Amino acid sequence: MNGWNCAQAVVKAWPELYAGCESAALKLSFGFGGGMGRLQETCGAVTGAFMVIGLFRGSEHPDDAARDISVLEIREFRRRFNELHNSLRCIDLIRVDLNTEEGREAQKRPEVKEKTCLKCVTDSVRILEDILLKR
Repeated sequence: MNGWNCAQAVVKAWPELYAGCESAALKLSFGFGGGMGRLQETCGAVTGAFMVIGLFRGSEHPDDAARDISVLEIREFRRRFNELHNSLRCIDLIRVDLNTEEGREAQKRPEVKEKTCLKCVTDSVRILEDILLKR
């Protein structure tokens, strides 16, 4: 609700993971809003969560065992998000076309912005907390 897109909002919720590199994290996650550059494919709250899992658990080496853990956590995240929202696709979630002026205006309405996008971001952060912090 502060002007960040959905992917940025999820990444921004985990500042300890990119300490000192906030600008890079926000720039990196920028293109994933609107289902990846308004393509309305995978929801930005989901791709942002995948980035957080990568920052939290990701591998810096090709043979690192962390890769397997990251893949399992991404799959678990996907399962839980899909249970709550019945889709990972932005277009299915918001039901407006972000590639039209009318769709971009509709996306600002409370029933889309607050009830759908904000819920997807909030749910993503909560699922991440549960998976990564094992609550």
